[in-house]
Amino acid sequence: MKQKTTLVLAVTAVAVTGIVASQALAVMSGNFSMRRAGNELVESVSERLGVSVTFQDDPEVTSFPIPRIIARDVTVTENGEPGSASSVTVPELEVSLKVLPLLIGQVEVERLTMIEPEIRIVSSKQGDGKAPSGTAAHDLLQVMALAEELSAELGAFELRDASLSFENPRTGDVEKVRNADLSAAWSKTAQSISLGGTAEWRGVELDLNAALTEPSAALSDKGSPISLSLSTQQAETSDTGDGTSAWSSCLLPLASRQPIGPIDIEGMLRVDGRRVSLSDADFSFNGGEAAGEISVTQSKGRSRIEGSVAFETLDLVTLGRAYQSEDHDLGAIMSVKSACMEAGDTALSLEADELRLGQFSVTDAALDLETRENRVDFDLRRATLANGSIAGEGNIEADDRGLAVDLDARITDLSVTELGQAFWSIHRSRHPIGIDSPPRGTASAEFRVSARGETPAALWQGLEGHGRIQVRDGSIDGANIVATLDRLRDGNEIIAKGEAPFVPVPGRTHFTELNAALVAEGGTARTEQVHMAGENFEIELAGKLGLDGGLMVAVGTASLFSGDDEKESRRDDPIVELPFGVGGSVKHPGIAPGIPRIGPRAEAAPASENCTFLERPDRCSRRL
Repeated sequence: MKQKTTLVLAVTAVAVTGIVASQALAVMSGNFSMRRAGNELVESVSERLGVSVTFQDDPEVTSFPIPRIIARDVTVTENGEPGSASSVTVPELEVSLKVLPLLIGQVEVERLTMIEPEIRIVSSKQGDGKAPSGTAAHDLLQVMALAEELSAELGAFELRDASLSFENPRTGDVEKVRNADLSAAWSKTAQSISLGGTAEWRGVELDLNAALTEPSAALSDKGSPISLSLSTQQAETSDTGDGTSAWSSCLLPLASRQPIGPIDIEGMLRVDGRRVSLSDADFSFNGGEAAGEISVTQSKGRSRIEGSVAFETLDLVTLGRAYQSEDHDLGAIMSVKSACMEAGDTALSLEADELRLGQFSVTDAALDLETRENRVDFDLRRATLANGSIAGEGNIEADDRGLAVDLDARITDLSVTELGQAFWSIHRSRHPIGIDSPPRGTASAEFRVSARGETPAALWQGLEGHGRIQVRDGSIDGANIVATLDRLRDGNEIIAKGEAPFVPVPGRTHFTELNAALVAEGGTARTEQVHMAGENFEIELAGKLGLDGGLMVAVGTASLFSGDDEKESRRDDPIVELPFGVGGSVKHPGIAPGIPRIGPRAEAAPASENCTFLERPDRCSRRL
């Protein structure tokens, strides 16, 4: 069956080198006519591969300093509809022959060089997946198998200043590679091919080295050992055009904004029709290492990537920075994400011993990731951060209104101390006034939230959902609540009467537990109850935070109890009660104390069920 996608570059090497091999004696005798002598072999190659090979005139034959054949205006064209076929046009082609084999009537090619070739590779319009071919990798391996069948020793193959165009008639996508200087060494005896060189793609310079052993084995269950090394850097030219495919738009930000590599890959390659797989693979990149298996299947213009990869170390900051919009507008980010999802689907199982997030480190992470169309589903099966465990699942969907995000997460025994120290070192200039060190404690939480928006700010402002958090054995910097209440109890009557300024005692407030229930809706996050308790004090707080601007308002009461009081009786008989209010922003909070009550509590009116604690903390119910 005729191949649908012919890798014409390899076809040219087989066809021309085969012609030279069949006419060795004619070359030595000077009685050489490429058009006449190569007729039979050209017809054979054309029939097998569905191509036609033409030359302008008889090539030049020289014997000094080395035997060499120079052909000009060489054209290799895939048979097909006019304008829709793959082709190679070579202004000048040189075939250098080894001297010693010629002396005994044998031909061995030293090097085949194409100078300034224009290579056009057009994929098949058909997409039913019934043909045995369908990928460039599959076609290349078949060409190499044919070369082995023809007993052609291909030697070295070189492209100088080549231009390559990859076209997909089904989608209209075109990708162009320029200034390609590539060389390949073909060896039938070693059953191997090696490839190396540089090229420019959309303003990115690619440096590639690859080796494939026993190429024909890649078409069987046995597989072929392959090694690949790739690195990128900004090209001297800044042209980022000549690329319209979704994969191009997906990968370009990663390749163009920062140097990459080298990325080294080793594994077993298998090609079966439209499926290319790499098993027993080892990956090395940016100081990190990974192992696993991965496959790519092409069907009807889309790719599907499947596999499992286990990383030793992965730096997510470096990866994320490539896709971060400078103005934090999700438009640019979404266009990239949409391009990646448009290019193909994924079903990946990923694990990592360590994920680096700047000052943070996530260990023992396991994530299942699936993408299709414009939707991403993920399941974080496990992860460890700051000595605590994290798990959750969610999805992200892109449409013309922006991103829609749903997340359900659970956190257990996370060290607020460790996490706070990392945040503190990063955002030292943004600390709230009067707070000199981060909070401490061990936190557990669960929450379910959703959001929609076109920018990160819009996502934050549109946050909706609920959650609960508990912090145990912790402390908060800024004021020592117990010492402050003790000072009131110990005789500061003028403060108690409101006749003197109230100044909290500096220090930390240590607590045994803190519980909060949170609800986000309508651009506001609110809590009707935050309960903090220590050895002999309690704080009840209710408040709300505007997600647009970060302004907050809250009211509460701090209560001090006698050390002899039973925990159950504390609420009924505190020895000091201090009402207070909180306002301002998260970064610049303001605390306004009320008139404290000291001593036995007077007869109080019953709590009203018709108002909230936030409205009247002295008279209203504290319950949610």
